[in-house]
Amino acid sequence: MDDELARRNHLAQLEQQLLDADEHAHGAEHVEPDEQGRDLLEVLHVAEDTLGRHHRDRDRRDGEDAVRRTRAYQPDHEHERERDEHVDRCAVLQRHGEQLTERLADASVLHLNTDTAVDVRYERAGRHIEIERGQVVFEVAHDATRPFRVRTGTAEVVDVGTKFDVYRQPGSTLVTVLEGRVTVAAITPGANANQGLVLVGAGEQVRVAEGAMPSSPAKVDAQRATAWLRRQIAFEHEPLALVAAEFNRYASKPIEIETPALGALTVSGVFAADDTESFIAFLRSLDGVRVEVTATRIRVFKT
Repeated sequence: MDDELARRNHLAQLEQQLLDADEHAHGAEHVEPDEQGRDLLEVLHVAEDTLGRHHRDRDRRDGEDAVRRTRAYQPDHEHERERDEHVDRCAVLQRHGEQLTERLADASVLHLNTDTAVDVRYERAGRHIEIERGQVVFEVAHDATRPFRVRTGTAEVVDVGTKFDVYRQPGSTLVTVLEGRVTVAAITPGANANQGLVLVGAGEQVRVAEGAMPSSPAKVDAQRATAWLRRQIAFEHEPLALVAAEFNRYASKPIEIETPALGALTVSGVFAADDTESFIAFLRSLDGVRVEVTATRIRVFKT
């Protein structure tokens, strides 16, 4: 109790110093501050900084920063910042089966899908994101002086203010634009510069394989492609093996397609990402398909 009372008294003194310094600093018009004025301005800055930290801490205690607070107390969510005069850096990891929304310092927003790891590095000259694995939808705050660059193992996406999805997959990167336009280039290991450049607009998608860049983007249903934002898995005439792999990004029990011919079977549908039971029922409705659920996996094979 004594510590709490002392802390409150200290903050009250700082608030009064802030008011006194502000009144002194701004009371005179167009006058260079004397030594006393400079001292009071220094008090103003110290008080503002201390009170700012206090209010931010209070907001976190009150739950107004729930996302960061939750991540701070969950050991599987790692969030580290290294800040100096020029660089703001942030590493964000997301667990299997979960999703996360992260707001950055410039008001850009990252929506992370399951099993995603990104490294964020902000500098005065640019904003840089490295996707180490997984999938992110970016809502980029416009800043023409600082391009927003997203890199994966195979592609680099450059934007100044739009909304797009980047999915890093083994050996390739899938880029889908929801709003605005971005440029996409292929990254070739060992090369001094990126290879090729494709302009991708809203409702378009491009897949960049290692060292290979398509000549133009393809039209796509962007809402279907980003159904995961609504925790859905949507597919239309997609190979069953690919659909099963998408479910496995969320499921605690993996789906294994044991008959190769079944993996190539094309299917369509929309399912909740967490509703594996409905997908199993769908598989059992297919002719010649058998599903066996064990304690550790879901086996799918031809009868």
